[in-house]
Amino acid sequence: MADPVVTYDATQVLYGLVAAYTAPANTAGPADTVAIGTAWTTPWTPIGSTDSGVTRTLTRNTIDIRIEEQQLPVARLADTSDLTYSFDLAEDTLENEKLALGGGTITVQAASTGIIGKKTLVLSENLDQLALGLEGKNEFGFWTRYIIPIVSSTGTVTTAYRRVADKRMLTVTLSAQCKLSDISIAQMTDAAL
Repeated sequence: MADPVVTYDATQVLYGLVAAYTAPANTAGPADTVAIGTAWTTPWTPIGSTDSGVTRTLTRNTIDIRIEEQQLPVARLADTSDLTYSFDLAEDTLENEKLALGGGTITVQAASTGIIGKKTLVLSENLDQLALGLEGKNEFGFWTRYIIPIVSSTGTVTTAYRRVADKRMLTVTLSAQCKLSDISIAQMTDAAL
């Protein structure tokens, strides 16, 4: 008996990192003319290095509409959805602490005579709202960009302080707080003529 014929396109099997950025909530993405691998401009801020990249999870909870005359549902309707982006930040900075812990205010004290220089993070009782932007390389060799206009840090943050076992990391889970239809995923397919 012959094996089934499997049709595939190896160029569609993609790998590689995404660059991740945060900005104030509802910040527009970069201009289409910004080439892949080019840093996004202010107010977008790169999240820095991660331990295992970025993981996206979309959970859709549904309601089945059933009738007596049919075993399978006649309709399946979306009830609620949860969309999260998770990553372990490998750079132990106050800015990353603020992102992981949900928000706050960082103040900077410049060094002067008899005064040390320092940065201080004061956590917020409320969650900061941010925008999240991701950029990866697509099958055309150009960018694919994800813009999630409103996210908040909602995960459980665990940081291990060990002598030499591994680097300190900050676990971040950003949860979308906008309509799914507000999220854009754009893919550059060709250069301008």
